[in-house]
Amino acid sequence: MITSDEGLTNLIGAMFRLVAQDIRFGGPVAKKDALEFLESEWYKELCDMMDLNPKKLKRSIIHNKIAWRNRYE
Repeated sequence: MITSDEGLTNLIGAMFRLVAQDIRFGGPVAKKDALEFLESEWYKELCDMMDLNPKKLKRSIIHNKIAWRNRYE
């Protein structure tokens, strides 16, 4: 059984993965929107809530290799 905390963590992780996919595989508009999200206060608040370093995660999202994921649990 997934707790609400696990569900929230999975949701935020899925959002960050989709942002990375938009940067890598999306069109110009999707890429622009994803990069704007990474500069937003909302992104920084999500990182703070998850106890993540926003700058380090942003670098990881932009530069690290990602794979498609068909399923989120």
